[in-house]
Amino acid sequence: CLLNDNQFIQFAWQDLRVVLFMSAVHRGQEWVTQLRRRLAKTATNSAITEAPFGDEPCKEMVIPLWDDEYNHNINGVDRFDGYKAEYDTKRLTYCTWKPFWYFLFEALIINAYLLCARGLEGQKHLFKSQL
Repeated sequence: CLLNDNQFIQFAWQDLRVVLFMSAVHRGQEWVTQLRRRLAKTATNSAITEAPFGDEPCKEMVIPLWDDEYNHNINGVDRFDGYKAEYDTKRLTYCTWKPFWYFLFEALIINAYLLCARGLEGQKHLFKSQL
């Protein structure tokens, strides 16, 4: 399912469960072929994956490029969630725009920290060397 407003594109993809994405980079027209493994028959969502795989344990499948890039770069999302979990700024609110504001504020703080930490990597011992 694609919803395109010429700035962002929204995706809904059925994997083990429905996954929602929003991207300003992808257009939804790019596809790649990847080797995918079937879930074990005892897995919770194995009924969903049985049909495409049949009896094969692995199968080359055509998947959207944005899904493939997400799978290969998920650690960046997990690190952001980890930083965000340290200092949560969310507050109970009844306004529709405030949760989005808090998310952007957290992203701003985390990105500022990461840029500062990256910029100071070579200068960690600069103060001691000047003494």
